[in-house]
Formats: sequence, structure tokens, C-alpha cells
Amino acid sequence: MHKLDNENSAEHWKFINVKDKVVLDLGCGRWNKIERVEDSWLTTPEHFIFNGATKVIGVDIDHEEISWFKNKYQNDSRYEFILKQIYSGADIKYLYDLYKPNCVKLDIETAEQFLFQLSESDIRSVEEYYIETHGKDIYQYFITNLPSYGYLIREQIDLIHTNGYCKVIFANRL
Repeated sequence: MHKLDNENSAEHWKFINVKDKVVLDLGCGRWNKIERVEDSWLTTPEHFIFNGATKVIGVDIDHEEISWFKNKYQNDSRYEFILKQIYSGADIKYLYDLYKPNCVKLDIETAEQFLFQLSESDIRSVEEYYIETHGKDIYQYFITNLPSYGYLIREQIDLIHTNGYCKVIFANRL
């Protein structure tokens, strides 16, 4: 398991494979909202486009974040941003049905557990998952259950700078 002590997208999400794919970014908000000239960190939507994604659909509960993204990328059709809170698996299914993502990034502060409210066919409709888990039980649930849905957990990152049990899982459908 790799260890990481920051939120730099290039390191945090370095085990992605988004080239020529549609990415659903659940929890797209910026970790550090302060823009400084010396900051070279890309947001996760920017990181995915930089790495070859054809489209990124960013979803976040924070109105300020979605407004910031919409203003910055209003003329770039590779991005779409949605103000939405994920309350259940039905919210995720709605987005899957609408956008047909190849890859899904979940960083939604314990709401990632709603993924397993989907049917097996809905879960398996996604080629790759990039999941930041928030809590030991949720992490263990993903580690145990993703393989039963036909996913290989190929990399993991331990986020040692967090105050809780936070890990990132990268999984590919077999």
C-alpha cells in the first residue's frame, strides 16, 4: 500500500486510467479553495482531462464549488458540473443512466457506501472505480465486496495526513 500525506490530485489519483473515457467525479470540490499562483495542483476534474478523459461530469454538494467550476469552464464542453448531494444509490443510478460513465471517482465523505445499493449490473456497468473511503468499516466493505462484483483492487493509498481512517482504492472490472 502506498502512503500519501497531501491532497495533490497528481498523487492522490495517480493510478487512474481515464484516457478516452467519460468520468463521473462524485465529490469534485477543491480540497484547497484558496487559489495561489504558486499552487500547481490541478482539481480532480482538471486532472482527469489532463490525463486524457473525453468528458468529466463533476458533482458536488457545495454551491460555491460548482459555481467556481461552471464559471471557469463555461466554454469547455469537456466539463459538466452538477450541484447535487448523494442521498442514496438511486442518486448514483440516475447519474449512471444519464451519463454512462466508464470511470467513477467517489470522494463523498461516507456516502460512497450508497454504491452498494445499486444492482450488480449497475455496479458492473463501470470499468474502473477510484474510491476514497472515509472510515474503517466502509474501507473494509469495499475491499471485501468489490472482488465479489468482479473487480480487481489493483492499488491502494493510505492517506496518512487525515485525522481518520481514510484510504483510496483503485479497482478495475475483470
